[in-house]
Amino acid sequence: MTGKTKKKFVLKQCVVPLGSNISLESVIAEIGTKFPNHKDRTFSTELFRSRSISYVKSPSNGKPGRFVGFCLLDESAIGLADSKTSNETIDVEEFDVPKDKAWLDSEIVLYIVENHVIACNIGNNEKSISAIITDLAKSGNILADDKHLVLSDVPNKLTIEHVHKVGVKHIDLDISSYLASLDYVKSKKADGTIFNSIFQSPISPEDVTRRTQSTGRLFLSRGGKFKKEEIPQDEWLTKIGTDILSEGIEDYTITLEDGNQISSSKLRVNKTVSLNKKGNNTFSREHAHLELLAYYDELKALGSFGW
Repeated sequence: MTGKTKKKFVLKQCVVPLGSNISLESVIAEIGTKFPNHKDRTFSTELFRSRSISYVKSPSNGKPGRFVGFCLLDESAIGLADSKTSNETIDVEEFDVPKDKAWLDSEIVLYIVENHVIACNIGNNEKSISAIITDLAKSGNILADDKHLVLSDVPNKLTIEHVHKVGVKHIDLDISSYLASLDYVKSKKADGTIFNSIFQSPISPEDVTRRTQSTGRLFLSRGGKFKKEEIPQDEWLTKIGTDILSEGIEDYTITLEDGNQISSSKLRVNKTVSLNKKGNNTFSREHAHLELLAYYDELKALGSFGW
């Protein structure tokens, strides 16, 4: 099918375990070596649907990094419309997927250089993609059972500088991802305070699994005892705000002293690209690879990888 389709490229970073000497690029390379068959890189997401790492490959022109593709597959029957049955109605029949085939629901492509990631068509699938990579890395003894890899947004440097200048008035922060990201330790002294109970590290792998299902929000606000003329900005809140932006937290809203709001969805470094169509709902991988390489060079020239 000829034509164009618009897809969004988003700059991401991979947060690796503290003290480790691995990178997402090295993990992906090992996954490609240890699991050469795509069927071993496929995970069921729901009945008849699965997510698979469809390929791992290096750029062919000597560029650094790895390309990795993810396919969302559907093996259920679909409704096939027959418009020639009669002039009055359109009949619909059930059409089964051919043997050893699956319908392609959507495709995601990542270009990874060390822990820098440019994602094509990732949408809101950071968590599922992170989980697939982490699970495969653990299965291949590339990553310890108590560790994990997390994809997150990369902050816009100009926005961080603006926050420093203006100051933060209040912060509404989803801490669910933070609760889920605490690595377990074999032993930890319990202090009995409510904050230590909330934020203490899980003590076993099972606790890590349960913690990933936890949710929570944190609201911090500047006190009302001081007028803005007396204290132009709250340095403590402003530092927390810039830390949130720098660390790629997934869900937050920061209100500045000038009334403007910054949210995770508005801070993303991204670009919309027109790609060659392939089929009804996907795109040419080769074209995506070329555009990803070009966007990487563009971001590199802007200094976007200096974190």
